[in-house]
Amino acid sequence: MNVFDLYLIGDVESINWGFHSSHLDQRLRENGIELEYIQDMIFYEEPLDYAYIKDNRYEVFIESPEGKSYDELRLIFACGADSIDVITVMPNTLNGSYKNQTKYCSDRHKKLKKQQAKAYAKRKRMN
Repeated sequence: MNVFDLYLIGDVESINWGFHSSHLDQRLRENGIELEYIQDMIFYEEPLDYAYIKDNRYEVFIESPEGKSYDELRLIFACGADSIDVITVMPNTLNGSYKNQTKYCSDRHKKLKKQQAKAYAKRKRMN
């Protein structure tokens, strides 16, 4: 059982948590979110969803604070032997309308999304 499994079953006291990085602090300031809110959601609430990324990194989705224009926050966890470091927090824009999805994307990512949508539409017409 790895440390992320311990988090999922609710054994958060036995995990060494790392919430102090300059990048995380910057992202919290940019999005107007308190660190205490993130800690409370991690320690006392079930995640909405989670996904393995790579190299012992996981995406964890939690509810956003009231008053935000987005419904979910995406946290990135870096898991070690007995520790989890919260690397970053960002609004989850993967759910919702296309406009909302591209709001926080780079121009390159927007261009790729348009190309994918065109290719999908073309394949759908061929069938």
